Amino acid sequence: MHDGVICMISFVSEITSALMTFVVASGLPAGAEDMALEGRCIYAPKYTELLKRGDHSFALCDSVSIKLRGETTIIDFAREGWGSSLQLRGTMDGSKMSVSEISIRGHEPAPARGECRIALRENDRHIVTCLAQKRGISFVANFEQAWN
Repeated sequence: MHDGVICMISFVSEITSALMTFVVASGLPAGAEDMALEGRCIYAPKYTELLKRGDHSFALCDSVSIKLRGETTIIDFAREGWGSSLQLRGTMDGSKMSVSEISIRGHEPAPARGECRIALRENDRHIVTCLAQKRGISFVANFEQAWN
């Protein structure tokens, strides 16, 4: 378990560093309630080793929606024809969301811990990256908005 935690921290650190290299503004637009973005979930080839270990699951998606419901934010990664593949709920603080619940492929939400970040690249494309853990499994989503 200790190696898994170190790997998760390293992974979050790498993704965060990569995102921060491109960020010029962060978070949701002021006054936004819902946002739906088209694009895809993408992952660097070096992370395929994590899949082989069996303690990581990478979301497949071609869209992400972000919904604000009172104090709760819902980030839903979906794939056409499948529906929701990974949904995370939590509390936003600027461009970061602390994950408190996770729902996998439309199942009931369950307690989880983790973090999501929403970033805006200088070319006005959103990047949404999440990493959450539930019962020792790390769930990862790295969405990049399509060019308009």
